[in-house]
Amino acid sequence: MTSPLEVDDSDEVDGFDAKTAVCVGKDYIVLRHLMKDPRYARKFLPYLRPEYFTRTYRTVEAGVITGDKMLKAFTSFFNKYDRLPSVEELVIEVDAKYGFNQNEDQEFIHFLKDIDGAALDPQYVEDVFQEFITTEFKHCHISCLINAMKEGLPTKHHTDAIENPPTFGDEAVPGLDSASEDYVDSLLEAMQATDLLMPFDLEFLNEYVEGVRRGTVNLILAGTGVGKTLMMCHLTAAYMKQGRNVLYLTMEMKQSMIHERVHANLLDMTTEDLRTLSKADFQKRRPKDLGRLISNEYQTGYGHTGHFRKYMAQLKARSNFTPDVVVVDYLGICRSEKNHATHAQKYDIVASIAEELRALAQETNTAIWSAIQVNRAGVKAQPDMSHISGSFQIGGTADVMLTLWVDEKLKNRFHLGIEKNRYGAGRGESAVIEVNYAKMKLYNISKDEVERRMKDKLTAMESKKAKKIVHDIDR
Repeated sequence: MTSPLEVDDSDEVDGFDAKTAVCVGKDYIVLRHLMKDPRYARKFLPYLRPEYFTRTYRTVEAGVITGDKMLKAFTSFFNKYDRLPSVEELVIEVDAKYGFNQNEDQEFIHFLKDIDGAALDPQYVEDVFQEFITTEFKHCHISCLINAMKEGLPTKHHTDAIENPPTFGDEAVPGLDSASEDYVDSLLEAMQATDLLMPFDLEFLNEYVEGVRRGTVNLILAGTGVGKTLMMCHLTAAYMKQGRNVLYLTMEMKQSMIHERVHANLLDMTTEDLRTLSKADFQKRRPKDLGRLISNEYQTGYGHTGHFRKYMAQLKARSNFTPDVVVVDYLGICRSEKNHATHAQKYDIVASIAEELRALAQETNTAIWSAIQVNRAGVKAQPDMSHISGSFQIGGTADVMLTLWVDEKLKNRFHLGIEKNRYGAGRGESAVIEVNYAKMKLYNISKDEVERRMKDKLTAMESKKAKKIVHDIDR
């Protein structure tokens, strides 16, 4: 039978035996075993990028089939159905993305069947996957580093990636064993670790809560339009100033608007002024040594922790990005990964979402921030747990719960309260926080300052009232 691969003698193709038209090379081994064994797909697919597969496979009829096209089609199917595609299913995926005609479909089928050879030694294949991914990962970041240096862009995450390529070693059995030789060292290290606690930039919160911990889910409870997203954008900017990486997942607002709000805060500019900045001025004003911010959008009511987990794995493998903080905007419009049956009550679904977010925080060693709406009774009141919309059980899952509410007497300010702190004191405490809506920024106000401003306002009101009385008498 005629081989479906044909080598063009005028164009030297690396990795082919020109006499037998048999494809060889690490990229070929990776593709072949990726499509044959789900174990390799589950372990290595998050680390593979289309640009790692630059070779072109020429078929008798089809013109060009490239490794990156096959990987994209395979990844799309595998992520959607969590299993390997058949030859026919993979052809359909390629059709949907690249529009092969009928003759090209047949040639592609021949090609896929041709690569379906005997499996190699599993340990050898594992080594090939690891070496191929590590080499291509470094090559990509070296290329990006060179381009970044030419354009005067930040280079740190590329140099970090080159120095710290992906690792695939087997992890030790988890757990803290009091009988182990390194128990005391491990325990002391855990108790004394400072990175577990991420402080706020608001004195009131640091006084009582001190900060949030990794492996926790922390919530903001407020009514519509009070400032939940503003608060989360402010927290994002504060963490970036600490050099921490933040992943912002939005189900409501465009990701470009999230970046706009965060950078208005960072650059201490109004969003309107920010839009008029040139690229040079933007980079000049931007603070140095910031953590990275990556955002992603999901349709309202669609995104769930399964999507977030896969996306975080891709970021770690492909962009050398591991977040310290994950912001989910917001819990009430997420979807539950495990509890989405049509008969499930909303109470159970919303409770599941909170539990799934906390499990994700524990799994990824991150601190997660999200928000929840108040119910009808909490719209015009100081919120507490009885005002949680959807499920009271959310209050039990949250590690820290902050509340926001407005007072019409206080212009450009809102009340910030502590409704729950699993790791310390402060429940029931509250403070007035100044808000600059144009700059998406929050400011501390001391109690003395609040009292002074209230006294000044009352004095002004009394003065106005007195003037009115005098005016009425004169009339």
